[in-house]
This record gives sequence, C-alpha cells and structure tokens, in this order.
Amino acid sequence: MSAADTLINEIAKEVMSLEEGPYGEAILTTPCRVPLPPPDAFLTPEPDVLVPPVEPGLIERIAAERRLNGVYVPMQSPGEIILMRHNLRLHYWTLICCLAPRVPYLTKADLLAALELVVGNTYHHERFHHAGDVLRRLFGSRFDPLLEEALAVAWARRVLTQTRGVWNSKIGRMNGLLYRLLMQEVFAYRSPGYCDWPLYADESRFQTALLDYLTPPDYRMLLSNGVELGELVIRMLENVSGGYVDRVM
Repeated sequence: MSAADTLINEIAKEVMSLEEGPYGEAILTTPCRVPLPPPDAFLTPEPDVLVPPVEPGLIERIAAERRLNGVYVPMQSPGEIILMRHNLRLHYWTLICCLAPRVPYLTKADLLAALELVVGNTYHHERFHHAGDVLRRLFGSRFDPLLEEALAVAWARRVLTQTRGVWNSKIGRMNGLLYRLLMQEVFAYRSPGYCDWPLYADESRFQTALLDYLTPPDYRMLLSNGVELGELVIRMLENVSGGYVDRVM
C-alpha cells in the first residue's frame, strides 16, 4: 500500500463518520477538531526537493512549521517520498469546509473523491520529482529547482485531469461543480516555480519544456528528424518504478 493510500484511508474514516441528511447529503459539522487555516495558507509552498545531505531534524521541522504537504529526498540510497499527515489533513478539510457552501449537495462519495484528489495531487507531484531524479541521472541533466516545481505541478494536474476522464473512478464520478472548484483552488499557487505551471499546462508546451530540462543526448537532432521524442520521454516518466520508498509523517 502506498503512502497516499495509507493517508487516504486514515482521513476517509473521518469522512465516513459524518452524519447524513434525509437525502444522503453529508452534514459537515466540525469535521476537523482543530482550527482550520484559510485556504491560501497552502498556496505559497517552498521548493520541496530536499537535496542531500539533509540535516538532522529538518523533515520534522518542515512537518511542524511549513505548509508543505510533501517532500522528496533525492536518491543516494533510495529516494524518499514523505507525505505530511497533519498538513494534508488540514488542507483537505479546509478546502471542503470552504467550498461546501458553494456546492448545493455533497455526498460522502463526493468527499472521498475530493480526498483522493487532494492527497493524489501531492503524491503525483512527489512522484514526478522522483521520476525526474531518475531521468536526470540517466541523461546527466542539471537540477533546476524552480523549473522542476512548475513541471511537477503541471504533471500532477495532468494526471488528475486524466483520472477525471475515467468514468468509473472516484474522481470521474464526483460532483462536477466540486471538481471544478477544487481544481481551481488546489492549483492557485503563488510562490515562485509553482505559480509558473500554466506555462506548461498543455501537452505540447509540457513536452517541449521537459525535453529542454532533461536534455537527452542529441535530442534536438532527433526532433529535427521527426522522432516523437516528447511522447517517448513522457512514457519513460510514466513508467519509472522502484528506486524510492514512501511514508507518511
């Protein structure tokens, strides 16, 4: 079970404990027993790739002090994806409590789908950092933290958008208005790097930026000869497996 699944299962218990109204609507009465921050508290994250060596206690301080929902530690031994339990839980319930008044009818199924979207966004973001770590080592590319954050955001949004198109997935079946509002709020980043994701929002610009970032050997010559190198590197990103561990903190 992935760290994302572990955390989703934990928070799902809180969702399932909510009372329901006469028409099956979820009743949001104090779903989170601690004060909720404003939604924009999560929109100015710092770069979340912790380049080794990581000083002792740094990850614990990040979990306690920053509004980072996850971090990635690049490979020396296996890379490490860490999801921040407290921050992701707060982010999820903050979004739900903020958006619920704008959505007339929400079921527990909608709330569980929203949970997969919020946690999945961070997990796919960190998985991109790991795949980028692998491919940069393969191609001998240089790490650019702010560009990589923008690409990681665009990648996570790409994955969630594709999941929305799968009709029998939780995200595919969720309330359409809630989905649109969540996607607007979750990706309204304002911090450097993260806020640049719209530059790479479509497939063509994402592929071009990814190739320029990873710089595979002779890639411009290959492109000029008609090789569909962008699609090839996308498939490589999608199929990177192993080389990391994940956990919830």
